[in-house]
Amino acid sequence: MELHLGLALSTNFKSRAHNANTNKTHFPNFNHVFHHKNKRTFSQIMDHAQEEEEEEETSSTTTLSLLPLTPGHSDDHHRQYYNQSSTTTITKSDEDDEESLVGRPPVNDGRKKLRYSENDIIDDEVGDNIVEDRVVSIHVQRNYVKVKMEGVVIARKIDLNMHHSFHTLNQTLMDMFHKCTSNDEQLNNYELVYQDKEGDWLLAQDVSWRSFIQCAQRLKLLKRIFIHRQKVSYFFRPLWDNPPAPFTSIPHYYAENVSMDHLCHLHGWSLRSQPRKIFDAIIFSNELDLLDIRWHELYPYVSKFVILESNTTFTGIPKPLFFAINQERFAFAKQKVVHDLYPGRVAVQGSYEDPFVLESKQRGAMNTLLRRAGISNGDILLMSDTDEIPSPHTLKLLQWCDGIPPIMHLELRNYMYSFEFPVDYSSWRATAHVYDPRTLYRHSRLTDLIFSDAGWHCSFCFRYISEFVFKMTAYSHADRVKRKSFLSHSRIQNLICKGDDLFDMLPEEYTFHELIKKMGSIPRSASAVHLPAYLIKNAEKFKFLLPGGCIRTPE
Repeated sequence: MELHLGLALSTNFKSRAHNANTNKTHFPNFNHVFHHKNKRTFSQIMDHAQEEEEEEETSSTTTLSLLPLTPGHSDDHHRQYYNQSSTTTITKSDEDDEESLVGRPPVNDGRKKLRYSENDIIDDEVGDNIVEDRVVSIHVQRNYVKVKMEGVVIARKIDLNMHHSFHTLNQTLMDMFHKCTSNDEQLNNYELVYQDKEGDWLLAQDVSWRSFIQCAQRLKLLKRIFIHRQKVSYFFRPLWDNPPAPFTSIPHYYAENVSMDHLCHLHGWSLRSQPRKIFDAIIFSNELDLLDIRWHELYPYVSKFVILESNTTFTGIPKPLFFAINQERFAFAKQKVVHDLYPGRVAVQGSYEDPFVLESKQRGAMNTLLRRAGISNGDILLMSDTDEIPSPHTLKLLQWCDGIPPIMHLELRNYMYSFEFPVDYSSWRATAHVYDPRTLYRHSRLTDLIFSDAGWHCSFCFRYISEFVFKMTAYSHADRVKRKSFLSHSRIQNLICKGDDLFDMLPEEYTFHELIKKMGSIPRSASAVHLPAYLIKNAEKFKFLLPGGCIRTPE
């Protein structure tokens, strides 16, 4: 049944507001009617007129009760008045009385204030929220804060209660300031900070989301170079850290068509009558392409390739046995390979284990494997990672010359992502040892002697983006992955082709001169000269490692 509202006089009331016979107009006394500021119905006004004239008894006119359409429509003052009023509360009786009802629309409903309280019930619908004569109000809270982006003049405002995580908030802020930035790339170079109630500026993601929205007063998007503590620390490293003692470099003489006898004498050494055995020992992770290049390049000079592989990474993450799965690829060296598995330990979720401790245990296991491989006193032992490749002419000198130092580091040309991005000659951790029973497999500084220009170190030189992600989370410096966005495939691809740092870090240098010189992207090189011969012979197979081949495939 539909209810129709209308404005009409009651049928049981005779109006005396105007008398046509006397030409006199009688107006009721409104002083009493408007004693309270609340407006009354038409019938109530006429009732008071009848009382003054005492012409007939006061009749209580039935009126239509209108419930407020919005929560909190009537304030306390109104409720108090209507409770004290003599007006009868009207309820719907039956359908026959429908024509005698008089109603009015809500008065000044636009001026009524909405009240919000913590106990109000939250509901998405504002309409007929009435349950058992109780109005259900909507709990709405706004938490607007001002936000500014460094380099943008115009500030904005944002409602924090419209978001439920830092991810959605950052995404909204990036979209909000998108028109004010020159390109999407720059948007990833900002970090969100907030001002708390005490006026201190803090990193947003250092606290929980709930704490953040409760105390954030203002927001700023700052360029990350100014807020990353690790970056700031590395920038001022020349002030708080001392460089290690410098190496004593041993000059490296080599040219084609020069006799070995002459080369040994140029170094102050003598020619041997028989070549030494060389054992190449590595702890393998997932660098299949570089292992392929390494073993093909060194195969004529190495007696045994000793390789140790674990089923977990240095950070305790389970991993496939990449070499064991791909042994057919290295069948050419099968007679020289000594392979073993190290049973790693999976890290408990939420716990922390020092990756360098796990790495040290694997290197200790290598000592046992070397003895099993048959190494003897006087043999040459190469200690290096898979991506640290000694050059063939370096191995020939170690193999044929007497008088070489018992231990010396190998200075390697440092490359990043491919041989298109030469960095410097700072790689020094690879070592060559004349083996004796006291020799232990290490990857740290063992002597002050370093043999110059002895090979190549190609760091993060992978074919697939997934291999980059794996190493970033697996190797000993995995703590440099500060946020999940670092592992984005599109981000990694972009940084590879630009020659920028994957971890958004500054160079590890001990002088401001070297630090400033190496800041920014690595300059490209179009040269593919003096690189491993096997790489050049198979340029099509390894084009991702050569100039112009920075584009990688996801898998």
